[in-house]
Amino acid sequence: MNALVIDNIEYEFPTDFKVKEWLPLTKVRNNPNMLIKLALNVPQDKIELMPEGTKSLMHQLLLSVMYPTYVKLNHVVNDCELSDLSKITLGEFIDLEVMIENLETNLPNILNLLYDTTKSEEMNISEVYGSIQYYLNWRKSLFTNYKNLFDTPNDDEEVVEYKPNKPHYTARVWLDIVMTLADGKFLNMDAVTDKPLIQSLNWLAWNKDKRIQEAEQLRKQLQ
Repeated sequence: MNALVIDNIEYEFPTDFKVKEWLPLTKVRNNPNMLIKLALNVPQDKIELMPEGTKSLMHQLLLSVMYPTYVKLNHVVNDCELSDLSKITLGEFIDLEVMIENLETNLPNILNLLYDTTKSEEMNISEVYGSIQYYLNWRKSLFTNYKNLFDTPNDDEEVVEYKPNKPHYTARVWLDIVMTLADGKFLNMDAVTDKPLIQSLNWLAWNKDKRIQEAEQLRKQLQ
């Protein structure tokens, strides 16, 4: 058993966290004292006895457990199967886009959607961290394939961390897209968001090209 020994008392060092345990730790990840206190259940007075070098080491080790570098993609976790991303609906993708604006806070809901479950908080971070990286990379590939529809950076590096847009920006962008597909009619919105994502993006790309061609023809007529 790996343990931190303080004043002859052993505190077991965690090798993994359940999602529900991980969530509060993310809020104190930059505070070594609080992170050690919460993750190892070390009393505050015992933490004060620790040398600064030991605190720093424990802090870095805990972060490596919280944010594992070497992970694999698990298609099944706790009998829950990872969704086929090529088959998700426009509405599901919009939900994911809004939630990853605050990925850490919304991680349980994101995993619930990706694994079609309501019990993601019981999953281990080591088992699902790969699926988050997989989704972010799939998302980046999607935006690259439809780059004419979206204003995205030209970057060939693998995505390992999501950098959110300005608050409310994503929700507004997708509302505009949904209303375009719904022909500006509120009552059509549910039918639109139930459509397959890829089918929706293909139509948007076709419609954009069509409008560009029409604008070009009009320009030539006016010359």
